[in-house]
Amino acid sequence: MPSSRRAFLKTFLSGTGCFAAAAALPFAPSEPARPNGDADVHFPQGVASGDPTPDSILLWTRVQRADAPTEHPVPLVVQVSRRHDFGTVLAERAPTVTAASDHTARVFVHDLPSDSVLFYRFLAGDGAAASRRGRTRTAPSPDADRPVRFAYASCQAYEAGYYGVYRTLINEDKEAP
Repeated sequence: MPSSRRAFLKTFLSGTGCFAAAAALPFAPSEPARPNGDADVHFPQGVASGDPTPDSILLWTRVQRADAPTEHPVPLVVQVSRRHDFGTVLAERAPTVTAASDHTARVFVHDLPSDSVLFYRFLAGDGAAASRRGRTRTAPSPDADRPVRFAYASCQAYEAGYYGVYRTLINEDKEAP
């Protein structure tokens, strides 16, 4: 750890080259934004996960009508699986989103295995519309003796193309044991 402000700034500024190089990497989604183009709803902001505990995770999405915004509730189904093809579903919840929440769903899914890589997706319209498939991980149990790494990213200026760092974080995570 740097012991002075000057040492901190030197260390901090030397790391910006890594971020600039990562921003230049191409970032292509692994799946199309609208996998089912004929569906009457879609998921314009994709999916997200967060707040992992050893047995739960928070999952998020926003659903929108393909033609125009709606005031009607939209029933969703969120599925969590160990496999990316969802051959076996570990958990399934059925939230309904409304205009009051801007058709945004935040779902806490409990009773999940600890320290596990999991896949999740949201379905709408009797399964006719599917979100992108998300990948997340539950936290290790409190008594687990294993190293843990954290990543932090900021400045999500989409117009400037600073999303390469996310691809780097994803690739490093996939290569980790």
